[in-house]
Parts: sequence; C-alpha cells; structure tokens
Amino acid sequence: MIKRNCLVHEPGIAIEALASALDPERKPPFKGDILDLLEWATKDVLEMRQQLETERMRLAACGVVALSNTPESAAKARDMLPDYRSASCDDVARAVDREMELRQQLAAALAACKQKDEALEAAHNGLRWWMDAFPLHVTEADNEEMLKLVKALTIQPDDSALKAWLGEPAGEVKKHTGSLKDMAIIVWSGEQPAEGTKLYSPKGLK
Repeated sequence: MIKRNCLVHEPGIAIEALASALDPERKPPFKGDILDLLEWATKDVLEMRQQLETERMRLAACGVVALSNTPESAAKARDMLPDYRSASCDDVARAVDREMELRQQLAAALAACKQKDEALEAAHNGLRWWMDAFPLHVTEADNEEMLKLVKALTIQPDDSALKAWLGEPAGEVKKHTGSLKDMAIIVWSGEQPAEGTKLYSPKGLK
C-alpha cells in the first residue's frame, strides 16, 4: 500500500469531492460537515453490500433451480424469497420445465416402442410357427411379410438425436484453483459431479 501525506487546506472542497463521488448526480453544495458525509458513505456502503449479497443469492438460486429437474425437486427449489427471484432464474425454470416435458415425452415414446416391439414379436412368432407347420402353403408374400417383421424388430431407438441436441461439451467440472479467471460459480443441489464430468448447453435452451 502506498503511504501518502495529504494536507487538506480547504475541507469544504474535499467534502464536495467526496460527496460527488458518492452521488455524481447530486446538486452541490453538500449540506453538512465531515461527520454527516461519513454517515452517508457508511449507509451507502451497507446498501451496496446488501445489494451484492442479494445478487449473489440470485446467482445461487439460478444454479439450484437449473439442477432441480424433477417435479418434486423443482417445486422445492423454486420456493424462495421474492428478493432472490430474478428474470434469469425464471428463464432457467422455463428451460428446466421444457427438459422435464421432453423427458416425459421420451419415456412415453420408449414405452410405445416397447409395446409395438411386443406386438411385432408376437406377429413374428405366429408367422414363424405357421410357416414351419405348413411349409407347402408358404407364399412369396409370407416371406416378404416375415422379412418386414424381422427388419422392424431390428429398429431400436438410439441416442443419436440426443447427442445432436446436446452438441459438444460447454464446460467441465474442475477443482477450484483460487483463480477467478474464466470461472463460473455453480451451486449443486445434490452431490457434486466428479472432476472431469462434462457439462452441456443443449441447443434451443437459452
């Protein structure tokens, strides 16, 4: 720290300068003495600290809401004081709602695929039994139908669409080194993922 010896010959000028630093839009002159100015500065600093703490909690709320992606955990995470809710937090909540809705749609689609597979399997087994039992009655149409059933059973849902939606990793979980460079703060609602876990930013979620 640099030590300075400063003599103020005109206290009024110094008070005006400090008052202008606290409120550049004020109209001079400052009405009060140095103690009034210090009281004002102290109050201003306390207000800024409170605002900073509120913004820190809003940021933490965004992280908690982002990772609460089940109906139960989402309801619990979104139960917060009004001061900690922000437009960004609402955007995150809507993105999580879309994720949960898509996951429900995926589960329903997989269940429907399973039911269709069971029906196809039954049709395949029935046709196979008939072709084995009555080979002389098997026609070309029967063979084509059997081929269609075999091909249909080999088609299974994969994760190619999911991979295309996720895209490339947008980040990676690393230990905090103490440096603030290129650092983002994320608050985990559960156990923190292991170091090296990839983080994604799915397409269409902003």
